[in-house]
This record gives sequence, C-alpha cells and structure tokens, in this order.
Amino acid sequence: MLPTKDIRAALAAPVLSATEQAALVRRWRSGGDLAARNRLIVAYLRFAYRLAGQYAAVYGLPACDLRGAAVVGLTMAIDRYDPERAAIATYAGWWVHAALREYVLANMSIVRPPSGERAKTLFWAFGKLHRALARGGGEPSRAAMVDAGIALYGLDQRAAERIVAVRSAADPSLDTPLPSGVAAGARLASDDDTPEAVVVTRCTRLRERRALRAVFATLSERERVIIAARCLRDEPVTLKTLARHYGVTHERVRQIEEGAKRRLRERAARALERGPQAVQARGEPALC
Repeated sequence: MLPTKDIRAALAAPVLSATEQAALVRRWRSGGDLAARNRLIVAYLRFAYRLAGQYAAVYGLPACDLRGAAVVGLTMAIDRYDPERAAIATYAGWWVHAALREYVLANMSIVRPPSGERAKTLFWAFGKLHRALARGGGEPSRAAMVDAGIALYGLDQRAAERIVAVRSAADPSLDTPLPSGVAAGARLASDDDTPEAVVVTRCTRLRERRALRAVFATLSERERVIIAARCLRDEPVTLKTLARHYGVTHERVRQIEEGAKRRLRERAARALERGPQAVQARGEPALC
C-alpha cells in the first residue's frame, strides 16, 4: 500500500510545462539524472492514480493495490521513454494500462483467465462490449453478451460462453452468511477427525496399552524375556541366540514365543470385553 504522504505529494505536484518536461527527459536520457527521472514520475503520478481509480471502480479490486501496479507501469514507461516515438503522456498511458490489466488478470479471480494473447485481447474486448450494452439498457444478460461476442468477433458458441463466464465469475467469500445465518466457511467439511472421534481413539488406545501391560505381567519370566527380545526391539534377537541362552533348540524358543503371543491376545481380548475397570491399574486415573 502506498503511503498517504506519497498520494498527497502526487496530488500536489505541479503540472510540468512542455519546456520543463523536455529538459527533464534530456537530463534523464543523456546523463542518467535520477532527480530528473523522479520528477517526471511524480509529475505523472496523478495521471496514474486516476487510471487506477477507474480500474478499481470497474473491477472492484483494492484501489491501493491498483495504484501500486500503476506506479510500476509508470516507472517502466519513464525508464523506456523515447521522445521520438510518442508524447510522454501517451507512452506512459500505454504502460500504465498494461500494468493495470496484468494486475486485474492476475487478481480478479482465484481461477486465472486464459493467458494467450488472443484470449487476453478478447477478454478486454468483452469488457468494452459489456459497457456498451449496459449503456443501452441496464445490465446485459450472459446470453446477450454471448450473442454479441459471436456476431462481433466471430467466435463459436463455446469460446464466447467461456470468456463471458470468466468475466462474470466472482469468488464468493467464505464469510458470506448462508440463509441459515451461518457463514459458508463454517460449513466446509474437514478431513480431520471430529473431537469426539479423537477422544474415542485416544481412550481406546489407552485401554489397549493398559490391557497389554496387565496380561504381560501374567506370563512367566522366560516368556516375558522372549517376547521382549523378539517383539519389542528395533532389531529382534534371533531364535538361535535365545536357544543358546536357554540351552534349548530354536524350535522350542519359537513354540514358547507363539504360545505367549496367543495367550496375550486371548487374555487382552477378555480384559477389554470386561470393560475399562478390568484393565485399570491401581493408582491410575479412570479411563474415558
């Protein structure tokens, strides 16, 4: 957003005479005098702001942002100005319009309009057509715009309808209240779990962990060691290593492991079926 003092400076800047303007252009082009360049920019800020205001009135975009785009276009015009090509006001006007149009195309909707040169030309041509039809009798309908576009620009039905749709599209605000009085954004579905589902999931996992701890304590010491070595480590201990430790065959270790797992599953399932109190350890808070 441009500072208020810059806007006031633009409105208060004196209009340059033809002689002053020519002298400033020579100083900037021949000697790179930045002070002369800046005086030219400030002198034409009023002109750039007026064009930005016109675009803001037509397209409903923030005037402060359009002023910024207009200043960018004006600066590019002054930097590239060649007095042999056109008057400075004409040249600056072309660059300011170009910058404002690029801003409008980029920001009037979340959905970007077609970016080809012909598509851009038709986009702005339909804007003039809309204003011409509106002067003839109120807001023109989409059908009238499509028919006029086909007749004037030789478009087929589909192309004309697409351009009219892009120009007519308006991004609805999520703060817009629905007939029920609730904002539209509040009705959007979330991919996240509901608070109730989060609580249920958390309580279920807590019950399962408590049940496993309780039934794990009912296993024999050898079964607990084997289960911990085989199931609770990042790198499980091999059957061969455990068989050497206990002086049995590795097949016997496998049988002990499978039997312990089966008892864990069965006892944990029975504990969960009996309800939260069955798996609540002494001193622990009550389950959900």
